[in-house]
Amino acid sequence: MRLLSGLGGGRRLFWLLPMVAVAGLVPIAASAQAEDPRLEAARQKMADAERRADEAGARYDTAWARNEELAAELTALQNELADNTVTVGALQDQVSAVAVNAYVTGGISFLSVLSDSDDLMDTSRRATFLSRVAQADDETVNRLEVANADMADRQIQLTEAKEEQAALLVTLNAERDQVNAALADAQDAYEILEDEIEAERKAAILAAEKAQAEAEAQAAAARAAQQAAAQRAQNQAQQQAQAPAVTRAPVGGFICPVAGATNFRDTWGAARSGGRRHQGTDMYAAKGTPLVAVVSGTIRTRSGGLGGIAIWLTADNGDTYYYAHLNSLNGGNRRVSQGENIGTVGNSGNARGGPDHLHFEWHPGGGAASNPFPRLNAAC
Repeated sequence: MRLLSGLGGGRRLFWLLPMVAVAGLVPIAASAQAEDPRLEAARQKMADAERRADEAGARYDTAWARNEELAAELTALQNELADNTVTVGALQDQVSAVAVNAYVTGGISFLSVLSDSDDLMDTSRRATFLSRVAQADDETVNRLEVANADMADRQIQLTEAKEEQAALLVTLNAERDQVNAALADAQDAYEILEDEIEAERKAAILAAEKAQAEAEAQAAAARAAQQAAAQRAQNQAQQQAQAPAVTRAPVGGFICPVAGATNFRDTWGAARSGGRRHQGTDMYAAKGTPLVAVVSGTIRTRSGGLGGIAIWLTADNGDTYYYAHLNSLNGGNRRVSQGENIGTVGNSGNARGGPDHLHFEWHPGGGAASNPFPRLNAAC
C-alpha cells in the first residue's frame, strides 16, 4: 500500500501498510527527512493508526456478518412461533369441540357438569360424562401438549437470540468508534507530515532564492561578463518567445476518488442484508473528506434510497462510477474534469449511524458492476 504519491495526489491510506513505501512519501529534500525526528514520528504515528484501523475493520466485518446471521435466525424463530400459535389455537378448539360433544351426547348441560351440587346431577351421570370426555380423543390432547411444549422452547430460543443480538450491537458500536478514532489519528498524523513537507518546500525555495542572490552578486563583480551573459539570455528569451507553444495531451487514467486519508479492503461479494451481495468497495475516511472525479465525464446527482446522497459519473469511454453515502454535494449535474471536487465523505442512506465511508462502484461500459478494488489499490 502507498500512503502518498506526491503533494498533488491528496491523502490516501490502505488496509495494509508495507513500511517500504514510506521511502517514497515525500519527494522534496528526501535526504534530509531521515535526519528530522519530527517526520519520523509523524510516519510512525500514521503507521500505528493504520494498524489500528486494520484491526478494527476486520473485527467490524466479523461482527457485522454475525449480526446478519442473527437477523435471519430471529426471522425464522418468529415464523415458527407464529405457526405454533396457530396450531395450538386449532387444537384447543378441537378439544373444546370434543368436550361440548360429550355434554350433548350425554344428555346433560355444560353448567350442570361444572356444579358440585347433587341437586343438579347425580353421581352416576357425572361419572358417565367425565369418562366420555377422558376417552374422547387422547391423541388430540397429546398433540396439544406437544405443541405447547414446542412453543415454549421456541420462546426461549427467541429470547436468547434477542439477547445475543443486543450484545452484538453493543460490540458493533464499539468497533465503529475504534475505526473512527483510528481514522482521525491517521488524518492528524498526515496533516502534521503535510505541514512538514510544506515547510521543507518553503525552505527549498528560500535556499534557491539565496543561491540566486549570491550568483547575481558574483556576476556584478565581473560587469563585462555579466552584460554578455545578460545579452545572451535576452536573445535566448526572444527566441523562446517566438517559438510556437507545445500543447501536451491530458493524461487519461484513473485517480483515487478520496482526496484524503482513507483505508479499505477487498469486500467484493460479501453478504449484505436482504440476501444482497456487496457490489463495490467501502473506503473509510473522516466525515467531510473531499471526493473527486476519478476520470473526466458527466455527473448526475441523486438523494434517497439505500445510497443516500449519491453521484453517478459517466466517463467519456462509457464506463460509469457510483459514489454513495455522501455527506454533501459540490454542485449539481454537469460536465467535470478528472480530479474536480464533486462532494464529501459521509454516512447517508442505509449507512446512517455507522462509520463514515464512500461506497464506490465501477460499471464497465455502463453495464453490470465489476470489482473496483484492483483499480483503487493501484491508484490510491
